[in-house]
Amino acid sequence: GIFIYLLLFILLANLVLLIGSMVKIIPSPMPQSMHFYFGLIVVLLTTSVVSYGIYNANQIKHVSYDIQINGDYLPEAIKIVLISDLHLGAVNSEKRLESIVENIKKLEPDIICIAGDIFNDDFRAIQNPEEAMDLLKSITTKYGVYASLGNHDGGSTFDEMVGFLEKSDIRLLNDEHVIIDDAFILIGRVDPSPIGGFGGLQRKDITDILNSLADKNIAIGVMDHTPTKLEQYSEKIDLVLSGHTHKGQIFPGNIITNAIFDVDYGHYQKDAASPKVIVTSGVGTWGMPMRVGSNNEIVSIKISRLD
Repeated sequence: GIFIYLLLFILLANLVLLIGSMVKIIPSPMPQSMHFYFGLIVVLLTTSVVSYGIYNANQIKHVSYDIQINGDYLPEAIKIVLISDLHLGAVNSEKRLESIVENIKKLEPDIICIAGDIFNDDFRAIQNPEEAMDLLKSITTKYGVYASLGNHDGGSTFDEMVGFLEKSDIRLLNDEHVIIDDAFILIGRVDPSPIGGFGGLQRKDITDILNSLADKNIAIGVMDHTPTKLEQYSEKIDLVLSGHTHKGQIFPGNIITNAIFDVDYGHYQKDAASPKVIVTSGVGTWGMPMRVGSNNEIVSIKISRLD
């Protein structure tokens, strides 16, 4: 993170010097004192942005959406809390978990959806898995806590990850579905690009999953960690919940994610026949423990029946 912003501000400083010399504002040759002050400004700006990024990465924001979807059997409203990208085992991830759990409890959700990247490649990087497990088990909901796999939830410790989720009372949906209160179907997808594999587990085609469902006019939601190939989700799907992008995590990463994904953050619907998509920036950090131009967030989604 320090290197990225040091490089950016050095490039910016050199651009200012170049333009200044071209329009004759800066004398040529440039005095040594000016070199020193430009260097000092670069260091101060880098220090300020990195310090803010570290501070902001330890804050948790709350984002909410009101969504109306089709579904004859939906009750008056269902409150889903969506989180993704916990990255347990990464820097500060366990320290942050207690605050995440407390914030989720305050929202009093009916359902919790964890849309992948619960772990950070290696289960053994978690310093105190028992404490993390107890924190997650302390969450109470009306209909349960469900998770789907992200690209960082695989590798040689995959079985230990699955065992951790089971002991934490989190139901992992591997291209499987659960029917909630006979009113809402939740599907969890296997991520298409696991790092190190999911122990032989392969992603199914969404058509095969939908064909296995009862032919009822029940609202369908999907947890799919990576928001790519959204065209696979037809009018049969009402809601897609994703993470993965971190909204770039640090500027200018958001420019890159915005260019790569149809939607890298927020609420999106391509057209009236397409599902509504919500992409969260995630509740944790990957790699550098910094957030600049994005936030760690917990998302609450109030789902109601379309009139």
